[in-house]
Amino acid sequence: MTSTAFYFVKPKALALEKPTIAIKKIDDLTIEVTTDVLAKNVYFSTEGNNHISDNYFDILPNQVYRINLSKPSKEIRIKSLFDTFN
Repeated sequence: MTSTAFYFVKPKALALEKPTIAIKKIDDLTIEVTTDVLAKNVYFSTEGNNHISDNYFDILPNQVYRINLSKPSKEIRIKSLFDTFN
């Protein structure tokens, strides 16, 4: 699910809270992602050369966001803009 959100300040001026980002594995190539607060600029990385269907996006609270991997991955690392500021 893709949504568009508009912010009327620069990203560094947003009062971001630390998001609790949950990952739910649907199958070997599909995961669902949710968060409790705005997670801005969410970035996924995996080991090896794995293509991620969507990356570097915002997730709104209680929104379910589904992404697909090109191959199974043992480890999925996730960061958001909050992590770069703190």
